[in-house]
Amino acid sequence: MAGCRIFIDVVVVSEFINAYARSQWNASGKPGNFKQFRNSPAFQPIAGDIADAVRLILKHCQRLESGFASLDMNTVLDDYAAGNTDFNDKIIAALCQEKGFKLVTDDSDFAGQALPILTANRRMLKATAP
Repeated sequence: MAGCRIFIDVVVVSEFINAYARSQWNASGKPGNFKQFRNSPAFQPIAGDIADAVRLILKHCQRLESGFASLDMNTVLDDYAAGNTDFNDKIIAALCQEKGFKLVTDDSDFAGQALPILTANRRMLKATAP
């Protein structure tokens, strides 16, 4: 795998930022609601940490346009309307399929998607074992 490039788009960055922020809100005992926490002075150093983490990630990744204009949104929306799926996950999966990418994730929501996945998630590995 040496020399492989890692691609990232704004949807993935947004998912990372939101997950990081929510994990800090959960760790703090969930004061108020999430929006109040995010707008509080206590969140400012956390936001700085998140921004630093994203900058570090971006140093090691090649930025990719989301491909929104070329995605088959009818299929994405039909899949979403069928339920049991996250809209952003559908966008990420569709982008990977369109570009022929492998997805690196530990998110078990991607299990069963028609795309190659690299993971350390034991549940996903068990589900795909022969």
